[in-house]
Amino acid sequence: LSEKGPGGGGWIHFNKFMQVTRRDGSVWGDGKIFAVGDCNMGCLGSPPDWEMPPVPKISYPGEEQAYHATENLRLLANGKATKLKPTWWPWGAGMFATSLGPHDACFVMAANHEKGSGYMVNWWIPAALQKEII
Repeated sequence: LSEKGPGGGGWIHFNKFMQVTRRDGSVWGDGKIFAVGDCNMGCLGSPPDWEMPPVPKISYPGEEQAYHATENLRLLANGKATKLKPTWWPWGAGMFATSLGPHDACFVMAANHEKGSGYMVNWWIPAALQKEII
């Protein structure tokens, strides 16, 4: 587990194929164990030279990472370990629908790992209704 990271550390290390790794980057569990969503470290590399910058710990990136992992698991099961597909920073990771009470919310899109990125495109009752639909 990581010694650093959000909340002080304790996150599972993984590689660009979503496979669990040791701290030194070597694949753990013969490459057949994957870490997706909130349990993984959420980034690859180190600042400022990220291979993949930190991914927010929200539901959409976890869903996309799960898809990446299942595709790679399928390739492994079919003997195609050299054809594994790398993950990427999920486009939906930059969308946030945040409740601000029973009749208020805001919706931000196009956010990324850069401070101040993203645009608040919807707010108040319309955003609260949008959040209910989502």
